[in-house]
Amino acid sequence: MDDFKPRPSSCKEFVSEAQLEERRKRRQEEWEKIRRDDQPLECPEEEYDPRSLYERLQEQKRKREEEFEESKKLKHLIRGLDNDELSFLELVDKSKLEEESLRKKEETDAINELKSAVVVSAREEQEKMREDLKRAIKSSVNQEKLEKPKKSQASLLASVVKPKTDAEKSERTNAVSSKAQSQTIRCIGILPGIVPYYSDSSDSDNSSNSDSDDLQNFKLLPYVRVSDDSGSKNCRNTTRN
Repeated sequence: MDDFKPRPSSCKEFVSEAQLEERRKRRQEEWEKIRRDDQPLECPEEEYDPRSLYERLQEQKRKREEEFEESKKLKHLIRGLDNDELSFLELVDKSKLEEESLRKKEETDAINELKSAVVVSAREEQEKMREDLKRAIKSSVNQEKLEKPKKSQASLLASVVKPKTDAEKSERTNAVSSKAQSQTIRCIGILPGIVPYYSDSSDSDNSSNSDSDDLQNFKLLPYVRVSDDSGSKNCRNTTRN
């Protein structure tokens, strides 16, 4: 009895319509659970398998055995590492960490250098602008200082009166004396001490031309010499009515 193995039957199994409908409903329910939006609503018809039940069971058994053998192969591939391999892996990891830290340090140094260069450049630019501003202010102040002495010197020169030299003084004295002499001559030309009582002074030409007519209107007065502030002497007569 133990050696008995079922043999595939050549006869086919008959099923009823109710069984087919029940299977169709179960397939539809399972289809609704796994159906995607792009798939049809109706469950596709089950593919017809003309093989017997024994053949299908044998196929499933063979698949399970293949899966088991594949899992055993994967287990045999996984094994422990020895000390040398562990040391090598640690060395590789350490070298990678050192390279990574060195790269980060270089990047940090480059960023710091760039920042320092930007700060130094901005500082130099500010210093240059400050120096230019100082030079401009200094030049404007110097220009104002140069213009101010010129103006003050010109104003001082305009206000200063040039002292007269000895030659100018002598010329002025001569001119004043000549003027006084001419006035004295004019007074004497008429008659000393005689002036018309109706006029303070008269022209020498008119007096010389009409001496006879004017003598009747003149009165003899004492001759007086008067010196003015300029040092010249003038003749003055007082008239009597």
